[in-house]
Amino acid sequence: MKKLLLLMACICQSYLCFAQNTMQGRVVDAQDGEAVPMAQVILLSREDSARVFSTICDFEGHYSFSYIPQGRYMFSIEARGYETLKDSLLLTQENPGVTRVDKLTLAAQMLEGVTVTTSRTRQDVDKKVVTFSGPELSAAYNSMDLLKTLPGIKANVQTGGVSGMDGGEVLILVNGIKATDNEVESLPKHKIKNVEIYDIPPARYQDVARVINIKTAPLDDGFIVNMNGNTAVSTGFSNDNAYFAWNKGRNKFTAAYQLNVRNYKDREYSHDYTYNLGGEDYRLYEYEKSHFGYTDHNPSLKYSYVDFDKAVVEITAKPNYLHYFNGASGDGTYVAGAEGSRPLDIESRSVENTFSPVIDAYYWQRLSKNDELSLNAVGTLYDVKQTGVDSEAFSDDGTPVYYDDRDLHNDKYSIIGEVAYTHQFASWARWNTGYRTQAAFLHSKADNEFGHFDYHSRFLNHSAYTEFSGGWKGMLYRVSLGLAQTYNKSDGVKVKNLSFTPRVVFGYNFGHGQSVRLQYSSQPIAPDINDLSSNISNVTVNILSVGNPELESALKQTVYLMYNLESKYVELSLVPKFSKTKRAIIDYFEEEEGSFWLKRVNGNYYRYYGAEVEMNIMPLGNKTLELQCWLAPLRQTVCSDQINYSLTSWENYVGLSYNGKAFSASYELSIPAYSISGAYCSKSEPASNLDISYKWKNWRFSASAYWIGKACHYKYKLIPGMAVASTNHTWIYNNQNMVVLGVAWHFMSGKDKQYNRNLNNGDYASPTK
Repeated sequence: MKKLLLLMACICQSYLCFAQNTMQGRVVDAQDGEAVPMAQVILLSREDSARVFSTICDFEGHYSFSYIPQGRYMFSIEARGYETLKDSLLLTQENPGVTRVDKLTLAAQMLEGVTVTTSRTRQDVDKKVVTFSGPELSAAYNSMDLLKTLPGIKANVQTGGVSGMDGGEVLILVNGIKATDNEVESLPKHKIKNVEIYDIPPARYQDVARVINIKTAPLDDGFIVNMNGNTAVSTGFSNDNAYFAWNKGRNKFTAAYQLNVRNYKDREYSHDYTYNLGGEDYRLYEYEKSHFGYTDHNPSLKYSYVDFDKAVVEITAKPNYLHYFNGASGDGTYVAGAEGSRPLDIESRSVENTFSPVIDAYYWQRLSKNDELSLNAVGTLYDVKQTGVDSEAFSDDGTPVYYDDRDLHNDKYSIIGEVAYTHQFASWARWNTGYRTQAAFLHSKADNEFGHFDYHSRFLNHSAYTEFSGGWKGMLYRVSLGLAQTYNKSDGVKVKNLSFTPRVVFGYNFGHGQSVRLQYSSQPIAPDINDLSSNISNVTVNILSVGNPELESALKQTVYLMYNLESKYVELSLVPKFSKTKRAIIDYFEEEEGSFWLKRVNGNYYRYYGAEVEMNIMPLGNKTLELQCWLAPLRQTVCSDQINYSLTSWENYVGLSYNGKAFSASYELSIPAYSISGAYCSKSEPASNLDISYKWKNWRFSASAYWIGKACHYKYKLIPGMAVASTNHTWIYNNQNMVVLGVAWHFMSGKDKQYNRNLNNGDYASPTK
């Protein structure tokens, strides 16, 4: 019995020594100290190099081992794109536990884009993190080409940029700072560490549906020049860009210019209106041919002072200018009451000039290792001048039926200020909090047949938020709480709204590329400054339009369930969704003073439910050949005291692309589908576009064909059940089978220096009414 007790005591003693030996640590990037997720940590016996333990780091780079026998060990840390780290370890009874911070250095081969052979995608609570493979880096001409291969993203062949699969706008950041297409194209592709795709953007990116953040390795001083031009062969169409960046020490200067020109001489449109006014039936049919176009100038100058360890200061100036024109003539028919149909002669002329300079000042400071403070102020001026004349007269005797001679001058001033603070508690908890305010002032002077209008409006918005996010053992979470207050004052009318703005995301990462997330959000939607305008404007014969200064903010509540599957051959996203917007701003017609007035009101609600299904198929196991499919069946309903209407829409997109080292080609197709937009059911733009390009050294040559086989056709109609029925068609024959030739060139003497920016604001609501 004594021998048995002695044996058990020895076993227990041995177990206690065994159990006390531990090793834990965190793997980070040696350059910026950020976590290196999914790194493999291997513990080897020093005597025979046999593998003792191995593990994979979590999303924040943490790893741990327990119950390690005492002794000497070798261990290595491997992560794709980094040099392998090797070190020794000694565990004794006196030193039973080790805590480490292991720093990995980017592999030189990875920077040249030849080491990594497969891309990697990681799903976090609100974003995917994608690391590009060597073949993907080699096949891309520039960094913008890499973005076109991301999940949920498609190429916009007309602009050269990217958009969401649903065609929505994408906000692009480089290390947290808002970037133009020029800046992305000029970014050295081999310096991209990874890309974050936010399909649930954080609270600081207000009112943005999707965000791409490109994270880069620090780069050397030097200068970069990038130029590209795309011009149609047979019509007025061109997109041209030029970019220059110069770095010296902690100073950076960039200058860019973007020019977009359209000059279409073969556009046709028809409008058909029917209504009953004062007990009499009316019908107006208009058919016109027009010559229209625009010239959009977007220059920018930016100066930055960068101290990566302490502070960043940036000042940007953008004196943007837009010139738009339209001239049309045609004929039509007019029926009023018992009178027979009479032919019309139609003439229309309009010009619009918009000068919109922007000053953007940004400051960032690192307060401590885990604390950051960001400040941002943006000032914007919109100077909008419109002139136009529309006339319709009977063809037989020249009697006027409709005449609108208008002159509009709008001045809008706005300033946006934001402050944000971030604290990293631990791998499972990050805290963001901030405050944002926007003030806008509009002075509008309009002259038309209804008289002279001198309209003043003031808009003020305050919003504050606090947000916690993180993950632990596959569980993902983000909880954001906020308050938003809007204050509108227009011609003596004052409207205030206070809204609670929570957003909650919970998810679980199953591994093997599968994850599921549930999101709930509630946010206010402020009326557009044009919706508040009390200016009266003509729509057509007997139909006028006016805004409503008493509009309140709508409240949008949304629930999404997101399932994602990532594999070598398939990327699948399935998103059932439900959304209801209370007090939605709804248009309606009201008969008043012998005319119909198109007015705006806070209705009961706007609601939609359905799903989005997205699938990317890669038969070769990489992005060399890819088929993209997207389908969104949605049931939409708009409800107010004046209208109640439902519509099922089937928006869609199919794209096929090949990306080789020198040669690339893509084709995209979409079938137009109806959806509710304001007072109208609008048909989406058709797509049948082919793009081919060839890369040679620093050059790229491209040829594209847009709207193959059929002219671009836009159609919209007033929601059925309104007092006025209307169907409108527009055909642009200039772009049917339009061939566009492009050439791009870039040169780099050194490397571009990038830095983080956490706040990105801007006022994009031009006053046009």
